[in-house]
Amino acid sequence: MNRIVVTGAAGLVGHRLMQQLQEKGEVFGFYHCARPEITPGSWQSVDLQKREEVHQALDGIRPAILIHCAASCQPVHCEKYPMETLAVNYGGTLHLAEWAAEHSCFFLHVSTDLVFDGTRGHYSEQDAVRPISVYGWSKLAAEEAVRSHGGEWCIARTALVFGRSRGGNRGADELLVQSWKQGKTTPLFQDEYRTPTSVGELAEKLIEVADERITGLVHIAGSECLSRYEFGCKIAGHFGFPPSLLSARKIEDVVSVPPRAPNVSMNITKARALFRSPFRSIEENLRREHPAP
Repeated sequence: MNRIVVTGAAGLVGHRLMQQLQEKGEVFGFYHCARPEITPGSWQSVDLQKREEVHQALDGIRPAILIHCAASCQPVHCEKYPMETLAVNYGGTLHLAEWAAEHSCFFLHVSTDLVFDGTRGHYSEQDAVRPISVYGWSKLAAEEAVRSHGGEWCIARTALVFGRSRGGNRGADELLVQSWKQGKTTPLFQDEYRTPTSVGELAEKLIEVADERITGLVHIAGSECLSRYEFGCKIAGHFGFPPSLLSARKIEDVVSVPPRAPNVSMNITKARALFRSPFRSIEENLRREHPAP
C-alpha cells in the first residue's frame, strides 16, 4: 500500500486531500502550527525551512508520493517579509525535492497563476513567466527547485481556490461570505481576471495526477475566466446575498502592495485532455461545496 505525504495538510487544499486520499494508501499530513482535530490520517509537525528536520521526517515514513501544498501565500505578508517567504516557499520546496529525487518518490508540487504578470491572460504552460510580487517570485523559484533536482515530478499551477474549509474561513468564497454576514460592503475589482478553482475539483485532479504519475507542468484551474467582481456576484447569488453588498472597483483607483496582476487567467486545454473527468462550472462547484440545506 502506498505511503503518501501531504504538506500544508492543515490548509484548504491539503486538508481536502487528507480527506479524499484515505482510500489510496497510508496518508501522512505535515503541518506547521496547529493540527486539525477529528481528521483522518497520521499527522506530524514539521518545519519545512529546516532541511535536517524535513529529511528526518521523510526518512521515517519513506513515502512513494509527496504532494506539496504548503506555502506562505498571503501577498501582503510576503511583501513585508521577503526573506521569510523565500525560506518557506523556495527553501522548503528545495528540501522536499532533494529527498524525493534521491528516494525515487513522485513529487507533486502545487504552484500558482501568479508566476505570470497578467498583461494578457489565458496563459498556457508554454508561456513565459514574469512574476510581479514577492509571492510570485518565491513560487517561481520553488518551481525551478523542483525541475533542477530531477526525479519524477509534476508542477500543478492553480488559481484563487474557493470552497468549503474546516474552519469556514479559508476559501475565497468563504472570506466574502464572512464579510457579508457582518453587513459589510466588499470592494471587488472589475478589471482583475482569474480562473477561480474549486478546492474539491482541484483535489480530484491532483489525486489523478498522483495515481497516474503524470509528469511535467500542467495548469489545473477553473473552467471560467471571471473578474473578481463577476466571481463575487456568483458567490452572492449562490448564498442569497444582495448585489448591494458588492462594490465594483478598478485597479487604477487603488494603490496596491503588491501590485495587482490584471489578468492571470490560465488556459486549461492541456488539463482537459489529460484528465478523465470534465471541468465543472463555477455554479456547479459552488453547489457541490455548499449544498442547500
